[in-house]
Amino acid sequence: MLEIKAFRETKPRGVATLHKEPKDDVCQFYLYNARACENNMTTCTYDLFYKGKFCGFFSLSNFALELDRSDRKKQLMEKENITFTPPATKLGQLYIVKDFRDKGLGAEAIWNAIQMSLSSKSASRFLVLDVQNGKEYLFDVYAKFGWVRVSGMRTMFFDLLRYKIHRRRLKKIADLPAKEELKAFAELQRQERQQQRMPF
Repeated sequence: MLEIKAFRETKPRGVATLHKEPKDDVCQFYLYNARACENNMTTCTYDLFYKGKFCGFFSLSNFALELDRSDRKKQLMEKENITFTPPATKLGQLYIVKDFRDKGLGAEAIWNAIQMSLSSKSASRFLVLDVQNGKEYLFDVYAKFGWVRVSGMRTMFFDLLRYKIHRRRLKKIADLPAKEELKAFAELQRQERQQQRMPF
């Protein structure tokens, strides 16, 4: 079970750990830019702890999802057109420390980001992320957890409205781990697309 603390409420305790990790762009953000983004109120970063130890982080910020005008009805399974730049929350950085990988913590972190986006007092239809160059395999990984790729882009979105609609059905599946709940949601979306004859 992950414990999540706002970056500004820790010291932050993740700096020493991340200095020992390979220095990719995501680590660099935490080490050198996260505090400035907090101070400028452009991004909120959250530290992740597993059994009391720092194990990673993610960041959230406001975003406008760009959708193709001709394709958005199909992608969103909407009968009517909605604005092609609907409000969203950006999952900008997600990092799990190497020693804590393959424990389902990444999926649990995403599940928590979804819950935080749903409980936000500002309107947000989607949770959005960008898949890094060289990590194309993640498109299939995220799709298994209910994420949809925006046509022709490296962006993927998680439809918070559809998740909210299906939440009652998901609650009937008792005590599922975060990873399994997201897979169950992905399956419900797949069935919904088939019923509407909107293959993806």
